[in-house]
Amino acid sequence: MASSRDTPNSVEATPQGIGGHKNAELATKVIKILNGTDNQKHVVLVLDEGVTDYWLPIPLQDTMPPKLRDYISLEAFINFQSAVLENSYALNRSHIPLDTQAMSEQNGGRYPKSLTYTRYLGHGGAGIVVEVQAAGGTAYAVKRIPREVNYLKAKSQLRSIKQEIEILKKINHTHCIKFMGSYGDVKEIGVVMDPVADCNLERFLSTFDHSEPNNRMVLASFFGCLANALLYLHKEFNIRHKDIKPQNILVKKDRVILTDFGISLDWSEQGNSTTNEELLRSPKYCAPEADIIGQPRNRKSDIWSLGCVFLEMSAVLRGFSSDHVKKILAGYERVNFRECVDGVRDAISDVRKGGASGNYNPLELEWIEQMLHLENEKRLTSEDLQIAITQSRGNPPFCGICCNGSEPTEHSRIPTDGAHGAEAWPAALRTEPAQLYDNKMTKWHKDSIQVIRDNNVSGAWISKQLVDLYRLEVRQMRQRGILNVGGQQFVADTKVNVTFATDTAKHFESADCWVIPASFNLLIGTPPRVAKEVETP
Repeated sequence: MASSRDTPNSVEATPQGIGGHKNAELATKVIKILNGTDNQKHVVLVLDEGVTDYWLPIPLQDTMPPKLRDYISLEAFINFQSAVLENSYALNRSHIPLDTQAMSEQNGGRYPKSLTYTRYLGHGGAGIVVEVQAAGGTAYAVKRIPREVNYLKAKSQLRSIKQEIEILKKINHTHCIKFMGSYGDVKEIGVVMDPVADCNLERFLSTFDHSEPNNRMVLASFFGCLANALLYLHKEFNIRHKDIKPQNILVKKDRVILTDFGISLDWSEQGNSTTNEELLRSPKYCAPEADIIGQPRNRKSDIWSLGCVFLEMSAVLRGFSSDHVKKILAGYERVNFRECVDGVRDAISDVRKGGASGNYNPLELEWIEQMLHLENEKRLTSEDLQIAITQSRGNPPFCGICCNGSEPTEHSRIPTDGAHGAEAWPAALRTEPAQLYDNKMTKWHKDSIQVIRDNNVSGAWISKQLVDLYRLEVRQMRQRGILNVGGQQFVADTKVNVTFATDTAKHFESADCWVIPASFNLLIGTPPRVAKEVETP
C-alpha cells in the first residue's frame, strides 16, 4: 500500500521542476501518470529508479520497482496508464508507448494498426524480425522483443533497450541501419528499421557466384564500407558495436549495412559480467581479451571481430567456399577464432596462395593480419584501417565510391531523410534518393536508387547490377568510356538510357549512362537534359 511518507528531494512533478534529472526528457508520460494519481511529489524517486516511458505500458505490478510500494499505489499507476498512452502509431524516429486500441492481431502477432505484417525475415536471441508495410506502401523491418515481466529482468532489459534506441536515434550513415521509430506494448517492444535487406552477409557469402565479375567488385567494396561504418561509430559517438558478425551485417542490392548494435543480446541472460555478456553475443568472433578477467575491452575488440569477418570475406573473394575458414578451424577442433591461432594462420596462408594464382594480390590480408593480433594494443585502429583500405590499389577496388575518404565525413554518408538531403553535401559531390522509370512497363520502379552528382566527373555512369536488376536495354558502343574517380578506374563499352526523378526535384531527368561494375547506382557528371516538368512520382 502507498504510504504518506515523503520521498527524499520531493519536487513539483513537471519537467521544469525536477532539476534537470537525466531521465526527465524520456519520462514525460510517466510524469503525467504521477500527476494524474496525485503522486507529484514522488517523481524524483520514480526517475531515480529508472522508470521512463520505455517501461510503458507496464503489464503487472510485479514489473515495477518494489521500492515504490512504500510511496505510491502501483495499481493506481498501472490503471491510469491508458489516459496517457497513444492510440495511434507514426514513424517519427521516437519511442511511442501504445494503448491496446492502437494494436491489432496479425499473423499470430501484435502490431500497430498503421503497420501491416508482410513476411517473416528471421530470428535471434532477442526475438524475431519481420517485414511490415506502412500506409504509404514503404517496407520496413521490425524487430519484436518479448518483454520481461519480472522486475529485475525487466529493469535490465528496458535499460539496455533504452540505451540502444537512444544510440540508434543519433546514427545517420549509409552503411548503418536507420532507426525509424519504436513502440511499447504490454507484451513486447518493437524497433522499426530501414531498409529491409535482401539477406545478411552470411547468406551473401554462402550463395556467392564466383563466375559473375560484378559480384567480386561488390564484395571487395564491402571492406572499405564496413571499415568506414565502424570508424563512424568509434569516432563520432565513441561507442563500440560489440557484436560484429556476418549475421549482423546486412546486404541490400550492392550496399552493406551494419545492424544490431547490441539489441541482438538475449535479454534473459542479462545480469552477467561484461566478459560473459560479450561471449554470449558471438563467441566465435569475440576478441581474446573477453576470456581474461580484468582485461579491458575497447574499440580494438571491434577490430578483432571485424578482422574475423574480413578473413571469411577474403576467402570467398579469392575463390574459396564460404565455410573454408570454418573447416580449417574445425580441423583443430575449434570454432572460435581467438582459440585457434594456428588455424587462423593456416587460413590466411591458404587465401594468400589462392590469390597468388589470379591476376590480383590479396592485399587485404595485410590488414587482416594486423587486425587479428592477440594483443589488443598491437591491432590497427579503425582510423588506420580506413586509411589503409582507401589508399590501397586493389583489383577489384576495396572501397566503394561512397566511402573513399580517409574518415567518415559527409562524403561518406548518404542522407536518407528530407531534413538532411542533397543540401548536406558539398556542391562537388551530392547524393540524392531517386526513382527509376521503366520504359517498357511505363511505370516507376518502387525501390529507391541513389544518384551521385559530381561536378568533376564527365558523363553519366550506372552500375551493371542496377542494369541487370531492372533489365535495362543495353547498347553496344564503338568507342569506350573511361571513368577515373576515387582512385579507381572503370572502362565501359556499353550504354543505357535512363529516366529518373529525385525526391527533391519537380521534373524527370534523362541521361545516356555508361555501364560499369561499380558499387554505386547512378553517377551523374555533366548535367543530363531535363525531359519535362512534372510532379515527382
